[in-house]
Amino acid sequence: MKMHRILTLLLLSIPTPASADWTLPLSPGIRKAPEHSIFGAAGPRVLPSDHPLFRNVSVEAVKNMPDKIGRFLVPIVKREEFEDALRNGLKSSAMLVPEGNPARFTLKVSWNELHAPQKISFSSSARARISYELVRSDTGQSLFLREIVTESKSSGGDGAARLARTARFAIMVNIASMIACLDKAAYGQAPTDCALTPLVRF
Repeated sequence: MKMHRILTLLLLSIPTPASADWTLPLSPGIRKAPEHSIFGAAGPRVLPSDHPLFRNVSVEAVKNMPDKIGRFLVPIVKREEFEDALRNGLKSSAMLVPEGNPARFTLKVSWNELHAPQKISFSSSARARISYELVRSDTGQSLFLREIVTESKSSGGDGAARLARTARFAIMVNIASMIACLDKAAYGQAPTDCALTPLVRF
């Protein structure tokens, strides 16, 4: 048991300077031409000005999310960072309402689970489960409700850094999937499974 703990600490030790980049951005890069993104044509786009959600969505504080996700040796994401990523993603897609303006729609977000097992291995995997509901701001009528489940896998490199990046990638893909699905939902075309599949691996 003692040797097992020692090996775990060695594998998941703080990364050396050569592998010290633990983070990946949580907010997805959104382009006017989504086919140029890592998600291809199915990815989130910058909305045209005649879209029903164009600069018309506010976002509430995330429910059920701890202040920090991860462990001492493997910090993954803070609640504040995740909420910033949501707002930045909505803003870059031209969904977020400008500050001070009334929003016709409100996005409610519930954190359900991040499953990112810490184990002795040369690969890491993560699964993010997050629920999103879009409601009318004036009546509270629910217009869109989905739990989105996204997964990520990677191998090689420093164990702790790899696990953190793998988990963050799954979260980023989840946010991107939500934005792309809201875009389609405005026209009644949202798929049952909103999860996007990236064309590349980090």
